[in-house]
Amino acid sequence: MKKKFIFFATIFLFLALSGCSTDNATIEVESLPIYNYNDYYQLKNNTLDTYYIDSSNVPYVSVDGYIKAMDGMLDASKYSFSSNSLFREYVVKTNLENIPVSIIFDYGKDKILCLYDYVFQNTVDITDTIDYSFNLDGSASDYYSGRTIIFELAEYNFDMRYINGNCLVPFQIMNALFGGLNYDSMYYTGNAYYNTYFSLRYIDDYQSIFSDMKSNVNSIIDDEELRESNYNFICFYIDYFYGLKEEKNFEKFDDYLTDEIKQNLKSNDPLEYEAGYAQIVQKLNECHTSIHNYSYNYNGSSISFTEGDYAASNFVSLYSARENLLPKAKEHYGNDLSNSIEIEGDTCYIFFSNFETGDTKDVKDENNNILSTAYLYDTYYLFYKAFAEIEKSPTKINNIVVDLSVNGGGNAGAEYRALGFVCGSYLIGNRNSLSKIAVSYEYRTDTNNDGLYNIDDGYDDYNWYILTSPSTYSAANLFTHYSKINNSNVKVIGKKAGGGGCSILPLVMIDGTTLQISGINQNVSISSKGTSYSHVILENGPEVDYNLDYEYFYDRVYLNNFISNLK
Repeated sequence: MKKKFIFFATIFLFLALSGCSTDNATIEVESLPIYNYNDYYQLKNNTLDTYYIDSSNVPYVSVDGYIKAMDGMLDASKYSFSSNSLFREYVVKTNLENIPVSIIFDYGKDKILCLYDYVFQNTVDITDTIDYSFNLDGSASDYYSGRTIIFELAEYNFDMRYINGNCLVPFQIMNALFGGLNYDSMYYTGNAYYNTYFSLRYIDDYQSIFSDMKSNVNSIIDDEELRESNYNFICFYIDYFYGLKEEKNFEKFDDYLTDEIKQNLKSNDPLEYEAGYAQIVQKLNECHTSIHNYSYNYNGSSISFTEGDYAASNFVSLYSARENLLPKAKEHYGNDLSNSIEIEGDTCYIFFSNFETGDTKDVKDENNNILSTAYLYDTYYLFYKAFAEIEKSPTKINNIVVDLSVNGGGNAGAEYRALGFVCGSYLIGNRNSLSKIAVSYEYRTDTNNDGLYNIDDGYDDYNWYILTSPSTYSAANLFTHYSKINNSNVKVIGKKAGGGGCSILPLVMIDGTTLQISGINQNVSISSKGTSYSHVILENGPEVDYNLDYEYFYDRVYLNNFISNLK
């Protein structure tokens, strides 16, 4: 049974100074159930009080109520709350590595202020059988400070209210800040909340749960007021959290969109607003931005970005290359495209289709010994095994080809460890497009697995060749970039990589649609300018040193002769 309360707040000057709201408002409160499907976290609460102001259908939540409701994902014990009625501010305090930091909810000016986006990411520790940082040592070599982050809610027709001791913020804003930045997504149906990791697609029984959500959707989801509010939220989210604004040459997303797209996005017809979402993906035209799942009320067909009305050139290029290469790759490496090591003449070929960090049970036995099959599950152990075979080879190996022709990316830890084999010590550039903080990190991988990080690690004196195609994407693109930046012995052969230079973030719509977008964490090449810096986002694939036709990608005889003629 939902609890429902009606509050009437009549405001006078002396009440404002004592910490009440500054306007007359009729507040309706519903305690809505939370159904949690995020397997990484167990929420300690199963309801969230949701507020509706002056008969509006736009859902609000209180700041402390949301954080406490998400206790188990967020570590609510690390947050404290206070109000300053004189300055009309609600202050949330927490600690980052024992440094006190604050989030200021300025409900007088409808602004949210903080120094770092990390203030929203005080999550509970999770037990994971995958160690993403093993055999990897790194530290910041250069740090460039950023700016205070100010979320201007009023610019997007959002406001905050302080009523009866509660600082009320639109649900979608709180979900973006405290949820999305932690890869946690909460879905509002009007009658309940459904919580999951990143998007609904990550729920094991997705279709069943989605059907349950559809049956629990309130008709208000598609009303005109929520469609307008959702459009404003899209503009807010893209303006603050999209990492490629400078690449796409816009400052305000509302200015970037055409009138047709805006009209579709604001429509209350699911066919039309899903078309609007597809038009966003098509217009941004980069393969990290895509639709994960459609809305609760969408009954149309699946949307393609490789053909038809919403075809986007970068999607077409990536999938065209993949369709061209996959049959050839499967013929050479097997249908499952298992990790592979081949030695042909004086050249070693290393193939893998994803950057992976293996589960402990898949790479070590009970005595902590490396399993003979570890290389099939973990990129580090694939390279480790490759060099063990190189050392045993009766023929001296001079060249190493890393085949990333159909590698679509993977996790950064695996990518970084592999870079240590290619480069020895190497630099990585990261920039936060929201705070403008940029950091150069120096890394080294324990490539010989002796527990030390020193000059004995790395094999940068070999002739390295990285085989790429438009299907080489995300972490594979970045591996190629950083290999070239850090080792002059690296050459790129094949076709230009597809790109992908940012981490991803979920964008959850009020209607249940989820977009994945290129997020605020950019991989960059940094050039120091005293206390400031310039940067280049590594979004596009690096230029190819030696072009190669697809028909020769897996022809070892041709490749060996091709490489020999390059010397």
